[in-house]
Formats: sequence, C-alpha cells, structure tokens
Amino acid sequence: MTLWLERHFTKQQILEIWLNRVYLGAGAWGVDAAAQVYFGISARHVNLWQAAVIAGLPRAPSRFNPRADPKAAAARAAEVLAAMVADGAIPAGTAKAAQAEIHFAPVARGGGWFADWAAAQGERFVPAGSDVVLRGTLDVRLQALADQRLSAMLAGPGQLMGAHEGAVVVLDADSGAVRALVGGKGYGEGQYDRATLARRQPGSAFKPFVWLAALEHGMRPDDTVLDAPLRIGTWSPQDFEPGWRGEVTLEQALALSLNTASVRLMQRAGGPEVVASVAHRLGVTDRLPDVPALALGTGEVGLLEMTAAYATFFNGGRRVTPYGIESAWIDKDPSIVPHAEPRAVVDAGLAAMMARMLGAVVREGTGRGASVPGHLVAGKTGTTQDNRDAWFIGAIDGRVIGIWIGNDDGRAMRGVMGGGLPAMLFRQIAGRGR
Repeated sequence: MTLWLERHFTKQQILEIWLNRVYLGAGAWGVDAAAQVYFGISARHVNLWQAAVIAGLPRAPSRFNPRADPKAAAARAAEVLAAMVADGAIPAGTAKAAQAEIHFAPVARGGGWFADWAAAQGERFVPAGSDVVLRGTLDVRLQALADQRLSAMLAGPGQLMGAHEGAVVVLDADSGAVRALVGGKGYGEGQYDRATLARRQPGSAFKPFVWLAALEHGMRPDDTVLDAPLRIGTWSPQDFEPGWRGEVTLEQALALSLNTASVRLMQRAGGPEVVASVAHRLGVTDRLPDVPALALGTGEVGLLEMTAAYATFFNGGRRVTPYGIESAWIDKDPSIVPHAEPRAVVDAGLAAMMARMLGAVVREGTGRGASVPGHLVAGKTGTTQDNRDAWFIGAIDGRVIGIWIGNDDGRAMRGVMGGGLPAMLFRQIAGRGR
C-alpha cells in the first residue's frame, strides 16, 4: 500500500488525504471537522494556538480533545508550540503569547457518546480524497435530556444507593434508528461507552426471550405454569418475593418476574439452547451459557443490542439493526446509506402476545414505576444477584428505551432494582422526551 501511494500521489497529496481523514476526537474526522467541532470555524481560519490544539490530537484524540479534557488539550497544545520553537518554526515569544490565549468555550454535553459511535459506523462512507457530510439519526433534545437525567440520578439517589454509573439507549422500534445514546454519567470523565461496549448480566430483563420461546413452543399468555420449589441438581432458584403462588398464567408470571416459572418455561420450550437461539435471532450476538440459570439472565449482554432486540416485540416481529448514520453526501452528491432492512423473525401474532404481556409488567407488575399517564408503556425490569446490575427496557409511542444502572467494577448496590431507579429514569425520559 505504501508503494502504491508513493506511485500515485505526491507527498503533499498524501498529507492532505491524511489530514482530511484522521480521527481527531468527539466524532470529528479530519482537521476541518475538528476546527468546526472545537472552535466553530473552518480550519482555514484557525489561529496559532487553535492549530496547535488540533495538531496535538492524533496521538490520543479521545484523551487530548478539548471536550474530553480541556486541561489536557491545553497542555498538549503547549507541547506542540514548544516543539515549533525548538524546530525554529516560531520564536519563543510568539509561542508564549499563543499559549496564554488558549481557552475553550463551554459546549453542550452529551452528544459525544453518539458522535463517537456513529463516526465509527461512518468510516466506510469516507473514500480517500473526498468531502463527506454524514447526516445522523440523533435527536439533540432527547440526547441532552437523557444525559442530564442520568447524571442527575447518579449524583442524587444513585450516589446514596451506591450506584455510580449507567447508560441509556433510545431507538425507533420500526427502524432501529438510534435517537439518543448515553454511555456514562459524564463524557468528559472518560469516553468508555457502556451502552455499546459493556457486557453485563441482564437478570430478569432476559426473561422475554424465555417467554417467546414458550410461545413458539405452543403455549399462550393465558396458559398456566407452576410457581413452586424447584431443584435442578444442586441448584434451587428462588423468587425475589417470599412464598409460592402455585399455578399462574404466563402473563402473571412475567408481570411478577417469577424465577421458578421462568426455569420451568425454558425446560418446556426445549432448554437453554433454544432460548439462546431465540435471543440470537432477535439480535443478541454474545455467546450465552448453556445452563438452566440462563432463564434468570446470567449471560452477559450489551444494552444497545438488548434494546434493539426488544424492538421486535413492538414492531410486529421484525428484527432491527441499530444505526446512527441516516444518509451521506460525498463530494456534494447525495449517497444512499445502506441500512440493514428490518426483517421478520417472529410471527406477528406472537409478537403481539409478547407486547401484551410486557404491558402487564408495567400495568400491574414489577415495572409499575415506569408508567407514564395517558400512554401505553410496556417493558421488563431486570436485577442481578446482590443488586450488581439494574435494568429496565421498555417501549412507548413507537420508541424503545433501554436503561442500565450499576458499577464498572461490579460492586453491589444498596437496594437498586430494575423497578426502581431504571424504571424511574425511563419515566423521566419517556414522559418529557416526546
């Protein structure tokens, strides 16, 4: 490739191609995009200290960019200016004056998570030497709302209950277009994206896949399943609430998130392999354990994939692939961005039954805290052992919202359950984000 470049381009052209393509943090690809993102101007109009900031980014764009860490960006720019002095490019007095001028205007928070994820998707639409404009799916107002609400919750009740991190995904159920994506409590505190990269146990938020497997095996929401003591080898699953309810309908068992019922349904449907196959068919790509405890959500999954998989229950049974790039203009010519089209993977009638039962979860079960007056809400709570993870994934007005609350190191929280903080955060975003 190096020899090919040498034969076809001059050194100046190679440098120009690189400058137009290099990733410079905060979703900015190329120096002009970086100038627009960080300073609101074209790269043609940057001054000396602004140029030094941009020049210092390629080594570690996520760490040195002004949106992530203004102090680190300023220190890195000072290194660039000092190198220019050492190289004889500028006098020491000019460098000192430029360094004194370094300042960064405050910016709207939250979009960085989405921008980084969408920019990675957009790489394949950036041909060498071309000017590219990508149009994203982001709803700026909804993104800001989700970011602000998550941060406020973690700083308030979350802190008191030992919950220090979280993530939010909002996507359209019919298409998979991602409208908001928050990967943590503060983009400026580090760009690790818990919405797309983290893998955590979903607990009972995994149970809808068990129930769908049961429906595909011939059972129906009004059929009954036994909630009673159960032992498989040395393992004996317990319900969260004490006592046993005996025979209950599938709808009641899901609404109350009964563990023994979930294990029995998985056994009836064909076992862990069948349930894992259902989850994979709906879009969960992670390897899932072939053990009875899978019925209680012991496999590790990602929030974005889980949220997209839930969309299948609310769009008539079609699998969607989450995406962040709506369209592209290459050299000012419109280019259609190929999205994976939604495709039928579940019978529409069975999907409607799942939506009905997930509605009961919010109406009369563990997800009551997610209800929004005047709107149909359906979803599922999830809480893992020792309250290490808390989930709520639900649908409202054609959108699916996924919430995860927990700690990066897996530390136990104090009483945080899926029907608590995650359901409350869902209600705050869904109730005010329309």
